[in-house]
Amino acid sequence: MKKFGTVRLFFLLILVLSLSVIPTIGGYFANNDTTKERLFGNEAEEMGVLVVWNVDTFEGGNMGKSSILESVSRQFEQQNKGAFVLVLNLTPDEFLMKIENETPDVVSFGYGLFDKICENSLELDFNANLLDNVSSGAMTNNKVFAYPWCLGAYFLLATEESLSKAGATSTNLVDNCMEFGYEKVVGKKTRQVFSLEMGTNAFCSAKDALLKQVDIKDGSIDDAWQNQSFYDAYVGFVNGKSTFLLGTQRDVARLENKKSQGVIQDFYGEALLSTDLVQYIAAVKTENSTK
Repeated sequence: MKKFGTVRLFFLLILVLSLSVIPTIGGYFANNDTTKERLFGNEAEEMGVLVVWNVDTFEGGNMGKSSILESVSRQFEQQNKGAFVLVLNLTPDEFLMKIENETPDVVSFGYGLFDKICENSLELDFNANLLDNVSSGAMTNNKVFAYPWCLGAYFLLATEESLSKAGATSTNLVDNCMEFGYEKVVGKKTRQVFSLEMGTNAFCSAKDALLKQVDIKDGSIDDAWQNQSFYDAYVGFVNGKSTFLLGTQRDVARLENKKSQGVIQDFYGEALLSTDLVQYIAAVKTENSTK
């Protein structure tokens, strides 16, 4: 009881001091623009919250896109006193539900979602030499409504062990990725090792990117590729289902981890020329010019 009384007294003292100081602080703010500016920003209307939706359709590498946006947000807040940024991470399904009734100030989104965003986005000035499929994901009628700010790539990947078992080399991986399927005997059964393992999702197509460089041969790719995720394909590859993996920068990071842990000796990779692993960012129309 004695301890509770001491704590209660301590809180009471804080309350008394606050009540006695607050009027003084209020009066000081009224006559000191420098202090007010440092604490609350230059202009009253610049105070507020910017809501950013981040909708991922593909995985990053060692750092997620939301981490980058959070870092940029903190820098923005430091440069704009009184402004705050809220980054809300959404799955594509969550985004499609929320966009029916809600509107953010800024939206970061992946390839394939542009048609849900462009009508409510500001037209932007942008000139750059970009891959056609990168720029087309943010344009309509030759007008730009979003900036591509994060770019991923598809990689043809192989480990030293997978190459050795197939009798392949680490050169010209993309050109040779259809040539190294084989059969192996496991106990009393013969098992097919595919030349290539890959996955897919509703927004990104590794197969389309591959077709722009290589003719796909029947039987060289695991038939299950259309029903498995990129991660499932990675698991199949490391479990010996294929010589090569058509993966993303996230798979490069996964293999780097395995190498650092001593699970694999080394691995090799070549990037494809085409990618739909693009993250864009758009500003949503608003009547608030400061926003």
